[in-house]
Amino acid sequence: MRARDGRRGFTIAELLVALGLLVVGLLALAGTATQLARAESRAVASERAAALLADRLERVASSPCADGAGGNATRVAAEAWSTWTVDSVHWLADSVRWTSSGAPVRSASIGAPVRCGR
Repeated sequence: MRARDGRRGFTIAELLVALGLLVVGLLALAGTATQLARAESRAVASERAAALLADRLERVASSPCADGAGGNATRVAAEAWSTWTVDSVHWLADSVRWTSSGAPVRSASIGAPVRCGR
């Protein structure tokens, strides 16, 4: 733009519009970053729960066949498990419940036959 006296530059209105668009863009970026952080937190919690399930399965598989039950609670997750034998097949039922970043309680479960005493 060219002013009346021949100088080049932007008007105050153009600068305010550009600044407003920049602010809207930065706010959208901040909102996206927050959502990504929450999603990462949920993924980490889900990964921990899967690791707990896998660990319990390995523990039962490596120990002698015996019926039992138990549980474990940490700051992040709560686990409840039980084992039993039916027709000479040893079974494991395990469930893990967890929360992350104010999200509702989530859970994962497994029920599987286990070859124990390996």
